[in-house]
Amino acid sequence: MHTDRTDTTERQMCAAAAAGVYCSPRCYSSRGWDCEHPLPTPAAEPQTTPRSDYWLSLAADLRAVADRIGSLAGTPAPDVSASLALFVGPFLEGDHDRRLPVVEAIAAALGAPAADVKLGSFWERQAEAKVGGLRVTASTRIPAPEDAETAALRAEVKALRAQLTEGPR
Repeated sequence: MHTDRTDTTERQMCAAAAAGVYCSPRCYSSRGWDCEHPLPTPAAEPQTTPRSDYWLSLAADLRAVADRIGSLAGTPAPDVSASLALFVGPFLEGDHDRRLPVVEAIAAALGAPAADVKLGSFWERQAEAKVGGLRVTASTRIPAPEDAETAALRAEVKALRAQLTEGPR
């Protein structure tokens, strides 16, 4: 086990994770996946959550992460910015109709509004909330919204087609 306190301020997962332990960043950076000096893993959380419900399972996993972060208590903390990102679905725009209600449900659970946001060349439906010192974001890719002029032209064409189907007055 490493005794250098700088190694315990930040823990990095490596192949030692298969053995249920963490590798220190110093060892990982010098030995990669062949770490020989793992740090002890915090005590495992008892499994009381039914694994059949995705959200309860995720909450249990987040609690386990919180316990591991809590094991750093008493060590120096650099300027840390903590965030949690929940990406709903793949990074594709297709099938967004099924994913939008999930983002909306997460937004409601966090008490945060969801909005369409342009990120570079793509669009996302996104909700962002601050829970204590943690920034939580839920998002899914969506197609780019129609610009106002195109939407107006589309409405005009629809109205003209309706007039044509009605016939002369």
